[in-house]
Amino acid sequence: MFDLEEFRKSKGLTQVEFAKILNMAHPSYSRKLKTSSQLEIEHALKIANYFGLSLDYIYKDELNNPTSDEILYKLQKLTAEQRSVVENVIDSYLSN
Repeated sequence: MFDLEEFRKSKGLTQVEFAKILNMAHPSYSRKLKTSSQLEIEHALKIANYFGLSLDYIYKDELNNPTSDEILYKLQKLTAEQRSVVENVIDSYLSN
C-alpha cells in the first residue's frame, strides 16, 4: 500500500501543504489517514501529476497482491483434482 504519510515526510511537506496538493481540507486529510487503507484514484492521480509519478508506482503493492476475489475466481477455474491439490497444499501450510 502507498504510504501517504511516509511519502509526504520524504518530500518535506507538512500535512497542511500535502492536503492542499490533494485539494483537501487539512481535517479531511487527517481523517483520511486514520480511516482509509486505500488511496482513492482521484488523490492518486493528483499525487502522480504533481510529483511526476506513475500510477503503477503508487499502486505497486495492490497490483502485485491479488485480492481474495481474484484468487477465488482462479480457484473456480480449476478442475476438482487441481482444487484438491491446492487445498492439500494450503492444509499442509496451516498445520505447521
